[in-house]
Amino acid sequence: MAVLLLAGCAFGDPEIKTRVIEMEVAPGANGDDPIRVDIVLAHDPELVKQLVDLSASDWFRRRGELRLAFPTGITIASREVVPGQKGLRFDVPESAGEAIGAFVFAEYGTEGAHRARVDRLERFAVLLGPKDFSIEPRS
Repeated sequence: MAVLLLAGCAFGDPEIKTRVIEMEVAPGANGDDPIRVDIVLAHDPELVKQLVDLSASDWFRRRGELRLAFPTGITIASREVVPGQKGLRFDVPESAGEAIGAFVFAEYGTEGAHRARVDRLERFAVLLGPKDFSIEPRS
């Protein structure tokens, strides 16, 4: 399984720079339960403003509503990963170049935002740990 992630620059420069996303899930992550991960690409400045402050639990609760509110302004790639998975890779398609914001949301069973804005990173890994995730730039 791989996760689609696209990243772009700020509102004035919508060019997507991210081409490769890697993902690793630590053994025992999320209490040994699968983790839902959504990569959200925002094509609308108003949507970006809303996503910046959403926690992952708010995102997963509101994503249907946001899809309806921004039918042409949002792209979502959803995956479910399991503890111990490694070597996940996704090559970003050229057709994703219109996004102006990119976010990672991970549904953990613990308290926390479990969200990252990643639209300025060219290549990186999503490292899903026991209680939260981190983003590690890669070369």
